[in-house]
Amino acid sequence: MDNARVAPTAHAQIRRAAPRAHPGPGLGLGVGTVYAVNPLQITGGVPAAETGSAISFYELARTVAYAIACALSATVLVASAPAGRRLPADAGYTAAALACTAVLAAALLASALFVMTGPVLGRKRA
Repeated sequence: MDNARVAPTAHAQIRRAAPRAHPGPGLGLGVGTVYAVNPLQITGGVPAAETGSAISFYELARTVAYAIACALSATVLVASAPAGRRLPADAGYTAAALACTAVLAAALLASALFVMTGPVLGRKRA
């Protein structure tokens, strides 16, 4: 059998159709550094008796955020797939990244507003 006539494997087709660059070790270093510091920030802002509850809520919120981000990016990628093709168009990856970036910006804005309008720790409410 002639090798030129043999159909390439599905993996080879995917690699040729949608080549992607690996984000590199910097992404893991940044994520690991943030995840190591967040519990320290959380425990510094709550009474010692509430530390377990605060960390548990943080983990729950992080897990829900992961699920929402995965669903959002998958929805955008599936919507960008041309009819009859298994893989999304290249613009779909850009659209998914922009959609997730917009959600991140909205979350940062909401967090900033929450911090600016929230009660000051240690001050009694009127």
